[in-house]
Amino acid sequence: VRFTYHFDEIDAYIPLEIRLENGALSASVDTEKIGIGADKIKIVSISVLPYFIAGNRTDSGYLFLADGSGALIHYDNGKSSAQSYCRRIYGEEPTNMTSEHYLNTDEQSVCLPVFGAVKNGSAVMAVGEDGAEIGTLNAQAAGKNSSYANAYISYILTNSVVHSVGNYTTELYSGNDPYLKNLTVKYFFLSGENADYSGMARRYRTYLQEKCQLTKTVDQNDFYLDVYAAAEKKISRLGVPARETISLATVAQTAEMTDWLTENGVDKTGVRYRNWNQQEISEKRVTKLNAVSKLEKGMSLTELNSANNVSLYAAVMDTQTYTGGNYISNARNACLSITGLTFTWYGYSFSTLNDTSEQYYRITLPKYYSVISKIAGSAEKQKLERLALGDVGNVLYCDYRDDGYGRTTAMLTAKDSLRCLSEKVEELALDRPNEYALPYADVIYNVPVTHSNQDILDESVPFYSMALCGIKECVAPAVNYSNVSGNMFLYAVASGCKLCYSWIYENESVLLGSSLSDLSNVSFTATRDEAARNCALAKQIADRVSGSAIYSHEYIDGELSRTVYENGTEIYVNFSDSEKTLGDGTAVSAGSFVIK
Repeated sequence: VRFTYHFDEIDAYIPLEIRLENGALSASVDTEKIGIGADKIKIVSISVLPYFIAGNRTDSGYLFLADGSGALIHYDNGKSSAQSYCRRIYGEEPTNMTSEHYLNTDEQSVCLPVFGAVKNGSAVMAVGEDGAEIGTLNAQAAGKNSSYANAYISYILTNSVVHSVGNYTTELYSGNDPYLKNLTVKYFFLSGENADYSGMARRYRTYLQEKCQLTKTVDQNDFYLDVYAAAEKKISRLGVPARETISLATVAQTAEMTDWLTENGVDKTGVRYRNWNQQEISEKRVTKLNAVSKLEKGMSLTELNSANNVSLYAAVMDTQTYTGGNYISNARNACLSITGLTFTWYGYSFSTLNDTSEQYYRITLPKYYSVISKIAGSAEKQKLERLALGDVGNVLYCDYRDDGYGRTTAMLTAKDSLRCLSEKVEELALDRPNEYALPYADVIYNVPVTHSNQDILDESVPFYSMALCGIKECVAPAVNYSNVSGNMFLYAVASGCKLCYSWIYENESVLLGSSLSDLSNVSFTATRDEAARNCALAKQIADRVSGSAIYSHEYIDGELSRTVYENGTEIYVNFSDSEKTLGDGTAVSAGSFVIK
């Protein structure tokens, strides 16, 4: 059935098509059939079925949002005064933001376009399909705007920004993305034992397997490392400021670290080798993969990769951003903001808590695929079997060059780039990828384990890992370097993720004054014993659940969680400071877990 909404004030017609397909309901707006009769009028955003997923305070249940790892909003949480939830799917739009806003954006974003509701014993899960890349996930607590708590996607058809020149201020609007056609949300209805967020995770896993032809994966590595190879450091040569590349972990030293792990019970280690490429260390545009010469003295990357105890992922974490270049170069190679000017922002100093003097640029989208093609060709030439990527799988941005390149075009460019890379290497490790990048990820690093901590959110749940464990190798953020470091080991255990540590071989004092001065607690010698102990504990779980996906997750009393695998294995994790006792009398020590 098609409903055509007519808005008298602006003489606008918007068609909404509803379909029932195989037990699911699909709501879609064809953007090409939107008609506006009034002059100089733009439809900036559209909200689709904003009260279809809703519940009031008398209902039993909650709203679910795929915020970070996943989050719940209980209908009776009494947070009517809390700020409404409003986060762009696949991350904020950086070309519309000031440098200050950009630097302070929370790292937990909406990587999966999923939300839903559990209400009085039944549930519905919604997935943003066509147009999700321009969508914003919204939610309100009961009593905020109405008596209902509700969740929905709104779509930003036209980006805008307030631009000031002297005393003159105007609001600038972008054009529509030519590749954007439909705005579609699909709703899946769940009942019985499927009517909770665990049931949503299982249904979404099936959805991904059908949509992306994903198959079950096998365990690839027991343990993962983030090894930082080198950094730039400011030095003084005869009183003249200069930059020098310092070594933090050569290839031979990395082999020494992985060999130590093997001697201490870790059969195979996945290594994301970061900051090894001179162009990336210098924050220039990355077009080729050549290691800093001092890093390969004694052993090459290909030699380390051929070791039986190592899976080496040569990392290129920042392919979109660069610094330097002259005016003409940046006018050709950098993306433009909505103002028509080159989009720039300043770096940030963790020591002074202020912007630095270095200006940064993003590569213009018409040239981005060619940059990735060069990287892919270089990887093939260097015989690098595996690559690790950062921003290409989790950052979208508009480029207003020529007729403009919107987020839909950016997403298609990212998918083409990932496809190009996957054809040149055997494996790709992606960093917290968005849904569109999942088909190309063999390993997922930095899986989100908490939500964004907005006041409106009540609980954090491991939806991201629940949906993907069993079809992708999931790796938690580094235990020794994360914003939840004290509990990261427990989060990894509860969410079914492999453990990861960030390491350098040299003493941490060399980091002072370098481009990696914000790293801490990353010394190999200082944390290796703890890593070996934690890996031995995690191996007890891996031996029991290898190849099995997560079936369900729940919090028994707020600080005691239970994760159940498809093969029947149950993992109880105690996040509290005191011992917990299970129903059968089993004791779970504080900050520990039990396998049943």
